[in-house]
Amino acid sequence: MLMSFRIGLTFDAVEIRLSGWDAVRLVRQRLAMPYQLVAGVSVVERRVAELGANQSAARSYPRRVGATDRTEAGGHQFWAVGPSAGSAEVVVVDTRHDRFTRLVLEPAQMDAFVETLRAQVSRD
Repeated sequence: MLMSFRIGLTFDAVEIRLSGWDAVRLVRQRLAMPYQLVAGVSVVERRVAELGANQSAARSYPRRVGATDRTEAGGHQFWAVGPSAGSAEVVVVDTRHDRFTRLVLEPAQMDAFVETLRAQVSRD
């Protein structure tokens, strides 16, 4: 079983489908964030997202491959990013969700994903 996730947009939500070890470790196969709960969408450098999640210069955050669900300063976050050698940027989705305050994603086609997501959010 390999770590694996797919990030996409449905007619009403940002959807992350998990398989392999990611699904086993997180005890879920799918996370859907409805567009009406999305508060903001931004593209940031991966290192900035990692530092922002860590909030502590004394504790280094090991780069994570695959999906992870973790509590950091500012709330609970869901990360679905590939290896550090992948994209230099990630998509940060701030939410009004009762559990996850932020999604940090690395979609395959970043520009198209961000443009479509922003259009969907502005419609809701």
